[in-house]
Amino acid sequence: GTKNKHSRPEGVFRYPFECYPVHSIGASARLIQIQRLLRPRLHRITCPTLVLQDKRDHHIAPEAMELLRTSLGSNLVQAEEVPGGYHQLLLGPKCEEIFGRIEQFLGEHLRHAP
Repeated sequence: GTKNKHSRPEGVFRYPFECYPVHSIGASARLIQIQRLLRPRLHRITCPTLVLQDKRDHHIAPEAMELLRTSLGSNLVQAEEVPGGYHQLLLGPKCEEIFGRIEQFLGEHLRHAP
């Protein structure tokens, strides 16, 4: 089955946002299964990790950033809040800032990779 998505006001996305008008309930159920499988294995991720989240994201719990910061096995987990990024960090009004932050993080930490 499907569930209708909420409409967004004009101008919320920086780039044209073309997507399906509904959520697949089956896909949502599979995502929950994946999360349940991955959560106990987060400690295996040991590479430098950048976590970006808007705490007002309506799809992701505000505690998710802290959960990743404390559960990942990396010596470097940089968690940063992106106010105004909402759920569509890479499509919304903060997208250029996000791309720049990711590029900076990769530049800083790929240089030091073995």
